Amino acid sequence: DVSVEARAPASIAMAEDAPPSPKPGTEPGPQYADSANREKVTNQVSSFFAGRWNAMGLRVRYYIMLESTWHVVLYATCWRYRPTVAIMESARGREVVTRVGEVLKRWNWTTFTKFGSNVYNSKWKRALAEWTIINKVAAPISFPTKIYIAHVLAKRTQSAEAGAAEAARERNLATQGDSRLASAKEGTS
Repeated sequence: DVSVEARAPASIAMAEDAPPSPKPGTEPGPQYADSANREKVTNQVSSFFAGRWNAMGLRVRYYIMLESTWHVVLYATCWRYRPTVAIMESARGREVVTRVGEVLKRWNWTTFTKFGSNVYNSKWKRALAEWTIINKVAAPISFPTKIYIAHVLAKRTQSAEAGAAEAARERNLATQGDSRLASAKEGTS
C-alpha cells in the first residue's frame, strides 16, 4: 500500500513546498507580503458574501435592498431640498429652534451650538446632519414599515415562483398526455 505522496513525482512535491514566486516586477518584501495579505483577505470576503448572499432568506435580501434604497434616497433628498433650512425659513420653525437653543444654553451645552455652527459650512455636512435627524425621528415608523414591505415582496415573489412551477408542471402533463394519445392512435391504426 503506497501513499499518494510517495507516488507523486519529485518536481510536484518540490513545487508545493516552494514559497510562491513574486509577481513580475515586484520583489519579496514588506510590500509583497502586504499585497498577498490584501489579496487573501479580499478573496475571503468576496467568497463569504457570494456564498452567504444565496443562503440568505428572500426577506433579508429584500430588506437589505429597501434599506439601501431608503438611505440613498433620503440623503439625496436632504442634499437637494434642505429640510432644516426650509424649517428655519418659516416663522414657527424659527421659534422652535430658538427655544431649543435657549434650553441648550441654559444647560450650558455649548458643544451643540458649536456643532450647529459648523454644520452649515458645507453641503455634505448639512445633508448628513439632516439625514441623521430624519433617520432618528422616522425610525419607529420606517423600520417596521420596511420589514413589512420586505415580507410582502418576498411572499409575492414566492407565490409567483410557485405559480410558474405549477404552470410548467401542468404543461408537462399536457404534453405527456398528448404524446400518449398520439402513440395510442398510431398503435390502433
